[in-house]
Amino acid sequence: MPSRPRPFDDDEFRLDEPDHQDSAPRGNEPDLASATRRAESTVDEPARRAARHPNYLFRRGVVVGGVIAVVAAAAFVVVNVRETASDDAVSGSISAEWDRVVVVDPRTGRLVVDNDQGEELERAESDIRPVTATGVVGPTSLIVGSAGAASIDITDGTSTPIEIDARSIEVTSGSALTMIAPSQDGARGVLVNGTDLLDTNEFATTAGARYEFPTARSDPSGRDVLVTDSGNFQSVLFSFDSDEPSYFPGLALAIDDDLVVTAQNVGADATVSIFDHAGEPAVSGRTPSVRAALIAGDSIQIITVDGEIVTMSTDSGNTETSDQLDIGTIQSGHVAVTGEQLIVTGSTGTALVGTDGAVIASFGDRFPIDGTASTRGSTCVALIDQATDELVIAELATGSIRAEAVSVGPFSSTADGCTIAAPTAEGFQLIDTSAVSAITTDGELVALSPDGAFVVLDLDNRLVLAPVDDVADPIDLGPSGRSVAFTNS
Repeated sequence: MPSRPRPFDDDEFRLDEPDHQDSAPRGNEPDLASATRRAESTVDEPARRAARHPNYLFRRGVVVGGVIAVVAAAAFVVVNVRETASDDAVSGSISAEWDRVVVVDPRTGRLVVDNDQGEELERAESDIRPVTATGVVGPTSLIVGSAGAASIDITDGTSTPIEIDARSIEVTSGSALTMIAPSQDGARGVLVNGTDLLDTNEFATTAGARYEFPTARSDPSGRDVLVTDSGNFQSVLFSFDSDEPSYFPGLALAIDDDLVVTAQNVGADATVSIFDHAGEPAVSGRTPSVRAALIAGDSIQIITVDGEIVTMSTDSGNTETSDQLDIGTIQSGHVAVTGEQLIVTGSTGTALVGTDGAVIASFGDRFPIDGTASTRGSTCVALIDQATDELVIAELATGSIRAEAVSVGPFSSTADGCTIAAPTAEGFQLIDTSAVSAITTDGELVALSPDGAFVVLDLDNRLVLAPVDDVADPIDLGPSGRSVAFTNS
């Protein structure tokens, strides 16, 4: 965890601002360039001489104790061009492009926006203190705490206060583009998508509502959000593009831009029903008790508690068994942000299911890293064996393993999910399709940029931004102990 800011550090200046470099209260400031270093290799210097200019995509992979090299397993040092995440957002994934670093002080609620050169662009006071959770998607930052919540437009620093008893921020399953600040009693939620804000209390107040926002589903755009209201034994569709919600019987199961799917589990059986967004019923069918579903054109792929994959026709409601999972009792399922795969977690492992109802791949004893966050990559999913710390990065479309390593979290991921960073005793580890790299630095890993080219480190109680290929040349971002997010305004 990042260390806390120094006492009396008012966050009003940076180390490289000449007017304050000799400010007495700070004492001797760290030499950031000398305090951060990378392990050198005999092949690094010729590569740098040949380039004659910084190349943030050029790096090597070092195989060190317990780390498995993905390419050139017989080589001790590998030099290659790393594949960074795609520059374009894929469906409901966040963009790999970024031009802003957003930091929030949990003690004061102050938000500071920097560009990729560490230059401050905006500053805003959220008046939320202490802060319990922060989130950033696109041009909007959401900050919640014991004093309520605030939505901040990072392009101009405009802060919109939200009076809600929230403590956390949820992101819907099926999209990474919508954030939700739920009230602690579950009776209300504030949803943010882009610059749009939807307050369920102003949208429509439902007596006795208890919304299960942590399990909310959405289409890839994140603009249609389906949530179970356990207080009224129904599901509710909240849409940023509609003036009123729609109501459906049963538990929220799946949604796309046309259909809503709910389930009513009774004992070992379930009734699965399909509706349009207005709430008009289409068809229904009977299956064993269900846990997850994926809408796939003219069919619904349904995962039962026992791991049976059932294909249900959207025209007739007829069902047939497509395949069988072998990962124990099914616990949850998340639609990938592309809407093309279902990531299913069972008691003994994780599986990928395609739109045709076939098992793409199955991974015994491996589960998504850091809960559901890793299921929101556009291309890959990272899975770990908690007993052995063996990590694999698998391609969602094919199940092919792109990388393997032995690693311990907490983990940071790129927008496509195909590059993972994790702290080590001597710096941090970068794992991707090209290699497993051990990068040496005195700084502690805080965050990895969406394109995988930069990291934020906690170095001597300062946050610093540095390219992964030259961590010895960092940019100061101010005191540590603050949340960090990359975004594209």
